[in-house]
Amino acid sequence: MATLPAIGQSNVEDILGLSSDEAGFRQHELNFGSRFHTNGYSAFLEKVWFKTYKKSRLLQIEYFHFKDMRERKQESLYSACNPKRYFFGKKNSFFSLHTAMGQRRLLAKKADRLGVSISYDWLLGFSLGFEKPYYLEMIDDKDGDNLINCTKDHEPERYSESNASRFLARQEIYGAARIGLGFTEIKPVPGLHGKIGLHFDWATDASFVKALDAGISLDIYYRRLDVMVAETNKPIIFNLYLGFLLGKRY
Repeated sequence: MATLPAIGQSNVEDILGLSSDEAGFRQHELNFGSRFHTNGYSAFLEKVWFKTYKKSRLLQIEYFHFKDMRERKQESLYSACNPKRYFFGKKNSFFSLHTAMGQRRLLAKKADRLGVSISYDWLLGFSLGFEKPYYLEMIDDKDGDNLINCTKDHEPERYSESNASRFLARQEIYGAARIGLGFTEIKPVPGLHGKIGLHFDWATDASFVKALDAGISLDIYYRRLDVMVAETNKPIIFNLYLGFLLGKRY
């Protein structure tokens, strides 16, 4: 009596013409990662729902810290007191929370477990931005003797119309203030967020994700972002980005 050979995983792949990843198809991914942007950096969490092997739906939640390309750290003129370096002409720090949904489509599947799959992503959603006042330690000669005491002759101040000329005078700036100042004065700035890019996954195990992504992103806010004092501020942030992410398929 003739017998048939047992059909294992590799036989299934051969018979159906599937790659290892297709044969081990999963329905969900949960990933986390970080990105470097031309105007800052971010950390994100990503949920993926597979509709088919080649097409999936994405949800991303991302924290983005904006760094204006015109920001330059300065050494204090009072370096003998060892103050913190500061950003000259900076009025507010800006950071945002992005929530966006979109799709990922497979362009090129892995040859096998040692290959790289290439997909493209697009996402659209909302950005909730936050402006946090940037504080400097400003010179305050309490004794009026024109001698600077390193421990007491300076006070934290944020930019205002009343101190505008002093805020842009290096001789009036002792150094950067402590980072905790300004959190109770944060102003929300809502807007829209979108991105499009490529996704490269080279994980050798179909249960895990190890990938790079690269692309462009755009944030549009309802008003100009009030970041720099003496520079033109815009209501948009355009970025090129490169990211790395890890995760699990299940």
